[in-house]
Amino acid sequence: MIYRWLKHNAFSANQSRPFQLRIIFPWLKIIFGYFDLRPNLKKAKIKLFKKAKGSNLPKIGYIHVPKTGGSYVASLESDFPHISFSHVVVRTDRSDKWCPIGLTPIHPKKIEGYYIFATVRNPLLMLISYYHHVLGNEGFNKSKHLYDYDVANKGFEHFVNTIITREDKWPSKKFLFPNLFDQEGRIVVDWVNRNETLDLDLKKLLNRFDLQHQIKERKRVAKKRVNNEYYSKELLEKVCKVYAREMKIFGYDGYKIIDPLAELKNFKSSNIKYLYSEDKVEGLTL
Repeated sequence: MIYRWLKHNAFSANQSRPFQLRIIFPWLKIIFGYFDLRPNLKKAKIKLFKKAKGSNLPKIGYIHVPKTGGSYVASLESDFPHISFSHVVVRTDRSDKWCPIGLTPIHPKKIEGYYIFATVRNPLLMLISYYHHVLGNEGFNKSKHLYDYDVANKGFEHFVNTIITREDKWPSKKFLFPNLFDQEGRIVVDWVNRNETLDLDLKKLLNRFDLQHQIKERKRVAKKRVNNEYYSKELLEKVCKVYAREMKIFGYDGYKIIDPLAELKNFKSSNIKYLYSEDKVEGLTL
């Protein structure tokens, strides 16, 4: 059986490859994906070991949640040695029950022993960014192979209403940040940044390891947007209701940033659990 998330991961964006690779490459990805074989990760671990050798730095890993400033964090690698675990969810069961289309499962052993950080983002702004990403606007390549390309071409309201009523693809009406929890619902990240205060949060994170954060140029920063040009009052209320859990945990009230429910700088100390298959958050009262 080929899982839906694996089929998408293997066959999407394959048309640009030479004909021979278009036939072979997807099946290699399926084999590697099915057994969680990650040769590039092994190379990255060797590279990290060499960079951190002779320092007091622990092994540091970054779980990259899509649309939360991953390109910017990647630009800090020379100043802040870490491994990027991109677009993953931590799972022992690799079936579609536990992994949506758009993300890939990684075994817990592959992140074992790492100090893990991640970034979250206001769901309202995250959807705007994802919309432009899919359409190829604002510095992104046009991505006709993406499953949401046709949906986005029907307009922002249709795009958002589709997302907040589905379950099988990321993003969906399910919890927007399943990457922060393992299959049993336990938190796997130690530290959480907010995209809206990313430089400030990264400075605090790097200071923890006696490193200095050098602010770099943002390559994919959208022009100033007037948010109410995207969201009608009705759509705004819908999205805030669907993502009320995320907004309360990470400190968002509409477009405003407020105090988070959880201690983001020591996220593992939270008593919050998230069970993906049931889409159930424990330790939270709305």
